[in-house]
Amino acid sequence: MLLTGEFVDAHRGLELGLFNRVAPADALASEACMLAQRFADGPATAMRLTKRAA
Repeated sequence: MLLTGEFVDAHRGLELGLFNRVAPADALASEACMLAQRFADGPATAMRLTKRAA
């Protein structure tokens, strides 16, 4: 997809495993805030090491 420039819509991206969730536009800000809070409350060291490994 990166090399062909093929467009992937939200539902296809979900099927391919590119995304772990899809939210409607009117719920996007709320979903993003909930996910950000989960990151903020999570184990900092484990997250840092996971990001480094990625």
